[in-house]
This record gives sequence, C-alpha cells and structure tokens, in this order.
Amino acid sequence: MHTPVTSALQASQQWLPTGQATLVLGVSADTLKRYAMRDEFLIDGKHWRRGPYRNSPMVWNIPACEEAIRWRVRKRRRA
Repeated sequence: MHTPVTSALQASQQWLPTGQATLVLGVSADTLKRYAMRDEFLIDGKHWRRGPYRNSPMVWNIPACEEAIRWRVRKRRRA
C-alpha cells in the first residue's frame, strides 16, 4: 500500500527537468523541445510544463512522454 509520502515522491519523480528527462527518454534536449514546439505532439500541461515565470525551465511528465514517443514511432513505422 502506498503512503501519502510515497505517492508524493512518485508523483514528483514523474516530472523531470529537461536534462534528466533526456537521459530517461533517450532523446536529445533539442529533439524533446522540437516535439513540443514544432511537431506539437507533446502537449503543454500533459507532457510538459513551465514554472510560474516566462523563463522558468521546462519539466517533462516522463510516463506521458514515453507513451507519446512510442506511439509516434509506431505510427511512423506503419507509414
């Protein structure tokens, strides 16, 4: 059974800053940001978010990004 502390820790580990997210996801920072900004299949609020200020760093929802990237790879292989 998960305690509130364990659940909070797991939730905080889902959102990682760009540098750590690139290591976990196996893509470069440029690729990750391109997926969010140009290709727009990583969605603000679901896959990534910024802090409260314009210059706040981006953080990434690792499980959601992994799922979206896997879907994108499968889709491209079918094409």
